Order: sequence, then structure tokens, then C-alpha cells
Amino acid sequence: MSMMALRRNPYRKCKIEEVVETPVAGQECKKSRRSCTIEVPPMRPAAKIQRVAQSLYYEAKDQFYHCNYFAMSLDNFPATTLEMPTGWDCSRIKKMHLELQLKDAQRMNSYIDWTSLFAQFPSLVHLRIVPSFHPRYYEWARLELEDWKRAHFIFRAFFRELLASIPEQLTWKLGQSMDPQEHMQLEGRAPVAKKVLWDMYSELGTRRGRCRETAQVIDFAQR
Repeated sequence: MSMMALRRNPYRKCKIEEVVETPVAGQECKKSRRSCTIEVPPMRPAAKIQRVAQSLYYEAKDQFYHCNYFAMSLDNFPATTLEMPTGWDCSRIKKMHLELQLKDAQRMNSYIDWTSLFAQFPSLVHLRIVPSFHPRYYEWARLELEDWKRAHFIFRAFFRELLASIPEQLTWKLGQSMDPQEHMQLEGRAPVAKKVLWDMYSELGTRRGRCRETAQVIDFAQR
């Protein structure tokens, strides 16, 4: 029969004692004691644990901004103030879906400070702009943008200034993606028809010296 006793030094060493009982005929069990001391690894200081946790946090945050699309919506032109959840860092966003909720021409403004808007996103690489119709003004705005050739001059000025202000280094698209899994949840009533966007860019994009073909800007399988 043996019993084990453990005495631990929490910093460096661990002492183990063993008591051994040896049966002896006609006598009480003879007891003997053996002990040894072994080195144990020192406990990790709290500062090291904190540094590891911070490193993991920053690595996860980098991946968060690198891999995800951030969807935003503008509905109160000419203001370009975006309401974003607390904690979002605009300077680190790399991919963005931007919805523009259009109203009828009477309530639209042809001059928007797009440069200030895009300046908030210095790290932006991929941008998809999705024009849609504001729910409250859908019936009027939809009729005014059914055909680009008959579009009101306010809309022409609006899109002309938008195209001129998109930073050259961005990879960008107009309208919803052909892949439904990439669609953002619109706050507007419905997106502007891709045919309208196609005709708009075919006219204004070439005028502004854009080198990208219309088919590279708008995902449109058939016109």
C-alpha cells in the first residue's frame, strides 16, 4: 500500500513525497518515506497573456476589414453624412456597397460633395454603387428615370458629378451584382433599372474620359 503527498511551490519547484508500507510477518507494517523534487515551468506572466490576446485581436480586426463588404445607404441629398454602427473604422474599410436613394427631380440636388464622402475611406479598394428609389418618392422618381434619354437634367448633373468624383484607383461597379448572394439589402423601394444605368454610363462615362468600358462597370448579361 502506498500513499502520495504533494507539496507544490507555485513558482519553480514541485516536491513529491511517497510513503511506502511494507508488510512484515508478525509485526506492524514497516513504513519508509521517499521524496524527490522536480522543476516545473514558471507560470506565464499576465503581461504575456495580455500581449498574446492583443495580437489576436488586431489580427482578427485586420481580417474583419479586409474580407467583408460594408453596406451603407444615403437618402438625404445633398448631405453625405453616413450613419454607421459604433466601432466601425472608416479609414480601414476596403470593400463597400453604397446605396443612393433617389427622389424625384423636384427634391433632388445636382451638386453633392462626393469628394468629401470618398475621402472618409482612404483604404477603400472595391466599391459597388447601387442607385435605388426612395420609398416615399418611388412613384414619381421611377417615372422620371424610366428612360435615360428622357431623364431630367437634375439626374444628368447628379450622375455626371458622381462619375467625375469616383477615385481613379478604385475597382468599382454600378448596379446590383449578377450574383444574388452579393446583393445588399436595399433600403430603397427598388433599384434603378440596369438599362438606364447602362445608357447613362455609355453617355456620361465616355464624356468624362473614363477608360473603362460600360460592360466592365455594369453587370448586364443582355440588353
